[in-house]
Amino acid sequence: SCYDAGNLAAGNVSLYLPLLIQEIKLNDKRRYLLLTALKETISRYASDGRAQLMDSYADDIWSLLFAESEAEEEASKNVTAECVGRLTLANPRKFLPELQARIQSDSARSRATAIAAVKFTFTGVQSRVYDDLLQPLLVDFLSLMKDEDLAVRHLSLTALNSAVHNKPQLVRDVLDQLLPLLYKETVIRPELIHTVDMGPFKYKVDDGLDVRKAAYECMCTLLESCVDRLDVPVFLDHVIPALGDQNDIRILAYLILARLIRAAP
Repeated sequence: SCYDAGNLAAGNVSLYLPLLIQEIKLNDKRRYLLLTALKETISRYASDGRAQLMDSYADDIWSLLFAESEAEEEASKNVTAECVGRLTLANPRKFLPELQARIQSDSARSRATAIAAVKFTFTGVQSRVYDDLLQPLLVDFLSLMKDEDLAVRHLSLTALNSAVHNKPQLVRDVLDQLLPLLYKETVIRPELIHTVDMGPFKYKVDDGLDVRKAAYECMCTLLESCVDRLDVPVFLDHVIPALGDQNDIRILAYLILARLIRAAP
């Protein structure tokens, strides 16, 4: 299994890890399984406090992972981002600056992998050292909410949601910089709505729906731990229009209003 292969590589890094890296490069059909094994190897070393033993391979793994981030397969992209996140948690002094550089990449997939990796770290191993190193960079990462690519914006919104839920202490003092970007993503964008012709039937598709939904989910989470940092009238100005949006958004709007009544009566 992937778990066993990853732990086998962890048992003798110098022998098995180069083979695992080589197989990932060459074996398209089993790439997801091999990446999952690599994730287990990184996780094993990070959890045992032996991450430094992988230092001689870390740069190769990092380059390999960002090369893999350009793949089409969604499942592979997810496990690739988790591997990047685990590497970053294992050695944040080295890899956080490199991850920050990746959000300036011309490749939307590379930017998506970077913010997905940051999102993973919010639920990974708790580390005060990591948090202290991340905090001054957090606005840079989460400012991808204004990225030109829809998928990157969506991932950035879910990353903010995860940060607010899991590590609100990192977010509270920078919300004044992030909220305008969040609120902007609640607006319906007509240019993202198009009509699909299915023979005798036509229906409208809103490509911005998932992004708006992620934005409102984040607003809902803000009421758990950051309500004292919100300008409630401004907050409400962005909730009320949701009552006229699609069903998924309206449900979130009702939930937000119910929470807001309890949190700020």
